[in-house]
Amino acid sequence: MKKLERNQPFYLNIATQEPHACTWKEVGSRIPGMPAHWPDWMPPGMPTTPALLAAFRRFAAAVVFLDQEFGRLMQGLKSLDLLQNTLVVFTTDHGMSGPRGKGTLYRLGTEIALIMRLPDSHLAGSEFKLPVSNISFRSTLAEAVGVSTVDHPQGASIWSAILNPEERTAQPVFLERNFHGEKPWHTEQDYIDCYDPIRAARTDRFLYLKNFLPQAKPPEPLNEVINTGLHSWHQWEQSWQLPSSTRPKEELYDLTLDPHELKNVADDPQYGTQLQELRKQTSTWMQSTADFLPCDPPQRPEPPGWGPYWPPISHKSD
Repeated sequence: MKKLERNQPFYLNIATQEPHACTWKEVGSRIPGMPAHWPDWMPPGMPTTPALLAAFRRFAAAVVFLDQEFGRLMQGLKSLDLLQNTLVVFTTDHGMSGPRGKGTLYRLGTEIALIMRLPDSHLAGSEFKLPVSNISFRSTLAEAVGVSTVDHPQGASIWSAILNPEERTAQPVFLERNFHGEKPWHTEQDYIDCYDPIRAARTDRFLYLKNFLPQAKPPEPLNEVINTGLHSWHQWEQSWQLPSSTRPKEELYDLTLDPHELKNVADDPQYGTQLQELRKQTSTWMQSTADFLPCDPPQRPEPPGWGPYWPPISHKSD
């Protein structure tokens, strides 16, 4: 970046593993540990077992490490006199690991970070409180720099709404899950099939989920089904006992009264209107995106396995 001409545009994308769960084992070596005086932190609704507390200390340490490294990047932009004319975006691709987290469509699984620093610190400290999908990032950044995105039919830009708070209106964010490859190691023989098609709609108040194959997995565990006899942090996910019942076909959570999504109100007559509206909006979205699921039973789009590009082709030199 030091070689850039003064007014030369640039795009820099930096990807990092922290605070991905695979890096937690590096806390105490490459990643400094948490200071002893820092309070413990747990996601709301999770039990404070020794294993989970130890795991989330490592998670927090990885977050702090990432924050410090991001600070170095910001300082570098400042030292090169680029910060005031640069749009900086910090975001993540999925929610945190753990039960009801990554790989699910609950809040912990789909809630991601999104922090923007506009050139000249415009609108510094303001907050965009409405649901936003990362499918809108491409068109938003393109509009910000004056590039057309007519080739991208989904993901409307929110750039104008960022600059003009009066234009912000609540629109549902739609979510989907089909596969989440589950495996001990990334080899064909270790593939564990997990075809679990789910569609969801998230508004500023409600989360609606439709489980197309409720029997594919048991319900995600809640606090009352915890095995507290765990001793080592790397087994922390095993501290949750899965319920034996089958998931409902539909789930609805009132995020105002139940922000941690612990009480399914889909069968509550008081929420009948909201359930029907979100069900209709989800169906309309599925049709507009040519979703393969509107059939009973839902048909798989492809057979189990890693797909035609696994294992990768090995190129050997003579």
